[in-house]
Amino acid sequence: MLHLGLAKRLPDDYLLAQLGNNVAIPVIVAATFAISFIYNVFIYPFYLSPLRNLPEPPNGHWIWGHTREIRDLPKGVAHERWMHTVPNNGLMRYRYLFNVERLVITDAKGLQEMLVTKDYDFKKPHYREAVVAPLLGAQSILFIDGDAHKAQRRHMNPSFSQRFIRTQLPVFWRYANLLGARLIEDNKLDSYPTTQPAPAFDMQKWSTRITLDIMGDVGFSTKFGALTETGTPIATAYGKLFGSSPSSVVRLLKMLGPVYNFEGLLTLLPSKHKKEFLRYLGIVRGACRKVVQKNRAEREFGAGLGKESLSEKEARYDDAEYVPRESSIIQTLLSEEIGFSDDVLVDQCMAFLAAGHETTASALTWGIYELCLNPTLQRILRSEIRGFGLHDPSINTHSMPNHQSLPQLYAFVAEILRFHPTITLNHRESLKDNTILSQPIKKGTIIKIPVLGFNHSVHEWGPTAGTFDHSRYLKQDGHGNVVYDGTGKAKSNWSLQTFNHGPRSCIGKEFAKEELTIVLAVLVGRFEWELEREGQVVEIERAAMFKKIKGGLMVRAKIVV
Repeated sequence: MLHLGLAKRLPDDYLLAQLGNNVAIPVIVAATFAISFIYNVFIYPFYLSPLRNLPEPPNGHWIWGHTREIRDLPKGVAHERWMHTVPNNGLMRYRYLFNVERLVITDAKGLQEMLVTKDYDFKKPHYREAVVAPLLGAQSILFIDGDAHKAQRRHMNPSFSQRFIRTQLPVFWRYANLLGARLIEDNKLDSYPTTQPAPAFDMQKWSTRITLDIMGDVGFSTKFGALTETGTPIATAYGKLFGSSPSSVVRLLKMLGPVYNFEGLLTLLPSKHKKEFLRYLGIVRGACRKVVQKNRAEREFGAGLGKESLSEKEARYDDAEYVPRESSIIQTLLSEEIGFSDDVLVDQCMAFLAAGHETTASALTWGIYELCLNPTLQRILRSEIRGFGLHDPSINTHSMPNHQSLPQLYAFVAEILRFHPTITLNHRESLKDNTILSQPIKKGTIIKIPVLGFNHSVHEWGPTAGTFDHSRYLKQDGHGNVVYDGTGKAKSNWSLQTFNHGPRSCIGKEFAKEELTIVLAVLVGRFEWELEREGQVVEIERAAMFKKIKGGLMVRAKIVV
C-alpha cells in the first residue's frame, strides 16, 4: 500500500516525534487514509492498473463506478447486457463501488484458460466466504481448493455416476407422484367444478418441498417430510435462509463487502436479521449433523454384525433390480477409505442440500412458468409423456425412456437449464499474478463469468438466443423423425455455462437433469397448467442467492383425464 511505503521512507526520529504528539497522531492517520483513498480510487484504476485499457460499460460514475446498474437489476443481468453491447475482444472491465475493478470474461477461450488450463490458480473470492460458506459448507467440495478438492471430487464421483442415479429413479418417481397427490389433495382438484377456475397456489414453494425431500432420501437416507407435513423445521429454515430479503443494513454491508471485506461483519451485526440467520442456520446444520450421526451409527452397527462394508464398490453399484436401503451419497462418503470427519461430512451435507435442492427447485419453478405461457407446448409434451404411460401414479421403475424416445421432454428440460440458469453469475479470484488471453492480471483480481450472457448470446446460440425455444434441441434424422439434439445448435459446449466447466464443474449435473425430467413428466402428464391471472408478470428476486421469483409463482392446475 502507498501509505506503508511512505512511512518506510520517513526518518525514525521524525516518526517518534510525531507519535509523541497527541495532536499529530490523528492528523497522520487522516492524511494516510486520504492519500490511500485518492490513490486507490482516482489514480490506480485510471493510470496504473494493467486493466485500465480494457473496454468498459458507458456511464460509469466517478466514484460509484457501475454499481448502480448492478444494484438496480437482477443478479447477472447487467453483466449480460454489457457482454452483448460493449465491443470487446474477450475481456472487459467494469468498476464497482469506489472504482474497485472487476474483470469480465466474454470469450470461450478465456473461460477455458481460467477454468481448465489454470483452474487451481483461481478460487472463489474471499469476500463471499463470510456469508456463503456457512450456508454451503466451508469444508465442502464447493469451497476447498487444490489437492483437497481433487481428492474430494474423486471420492464423490461414484455417487453421481449414471449407474448410481439409475438405482435412485424409483425415489424420483415416488416423490414426483407424491407431489401430484398432494397438489390434488391440498387444492381439492378432484372435486372442484370444472366450470370454475381451480384454486391458485404457489408452485415455487412446492418445488422447494419436493426437491428437499428427494435430496434427503437419495443423499442422506433420511425422510425430511417436506411434502407430507406443513412447515417442517428444515423446510421452514431453508425458506428463510434462501428466500427472505435481507435488511437494508445487511444489503449495504454486502455491497461494501467486495471492497472492504465488510461481509464478515454480518456475523457480528446486532440485528434481527442476524439472529434469524443464525437460528435458521443452526436448524439446518443441526439436521445435517443428525443425518451424519444416524448414518454413521447404522454403518457401525452393520459392521458389528459382520455386514459387508458399504465402502465396497459392489455395494455402490448393485444390480438395477435391487436398491439397497443404505444406497445414498452419505453412505458412500462414510467409508473408511475416504475418512471424512463428522465436521467435514456436515459441511458436505450443507453443500448437497443447498446446491442439490434449491437449484433444481428453481429450474422446476421456471419450467412450470414457461408451460403456463405456452399451452401448445403443454399439449405436445403431454402427448409424448402419456405415450409411455409416465403419467401413471403407480409407476415405480429403475428405467426411464431415453432422449430419443422422449425428444420433446428432454429438449424442454435442456432449454429450461439454458434460458433460466439458477446461478446467473459466477466468480473467481486470482491467487497470484497471472494472465488470461495474454492480458496481465494482478493477484487478488476478481473475475466475473456472465452465465446469463453466455447462455443468451446470439454469437453462441444464434438469432433466437434471447427467447425460450425448446426446438433448438430438436432436429430431424435421415428418416424425417424428430430426434433430440444435445448440442442445441450452439457454437460449442462452452456456450452453456449453467453447470460451469473444468475440474470445478457441477458434480450433480446428471442427477439434477434426471430429477427434473421425471418430476416434469408427472406434472405435465397429469395436469394442465395456467397462471393465476392472464398476463401475469413475474419479477425476479434481486436479493436471493438463486434465481427465484419474487413473491412466488401463483398458478392453477387442472387434472387431465
